[in-house]
Amino acid sequence: MNGQERIDNIKFSIKSGDGKVFFPLYKGGESEREYNTSSFEFINVYGTLVDRKKPKSRKLPLVFYFQGADNIEQADLFETSADDPRPWTVNHPFYGMISGQPISIKRDDNSLNITEVTVPFWESIDPD
Repeated sequence: MNGQERIDNIKFSIKSGDGKVFFPLYKGGESEREYNTSSFEFINVYGTLVDRKKPKSRKLPLVFYFQGADNIEQADLFETSADDPRPWTVNHPFYGMISGQPISIKRDDNSLNITEVTVPFWESIDPD
């Protein structure tokens, strides 16, 4: 499926830990992945030995919007639901289904009829 088909056919959604599903408008996509590494330095040896192992979980800065006459109420419901500590499931047109945890939530209500929400979201493995 090409990029345009993904945007047309996959609706961005967030299922919070309490099971409520939200369908806000989203802004693009970005992800970051680090690797488990160790570095070693030795006396009288120039440079550093870097030992790289498996990748860590992805980090995705999610930016999305609640829009319309009830944007404040939608954002309030979202924030209340987000307080549940269980993992979220995000369905993203670019990155697919991702299970993980929000690290924080930033809310911007400066525009009329639009609430912008920014969430640093970390993919997580199942604790079991």
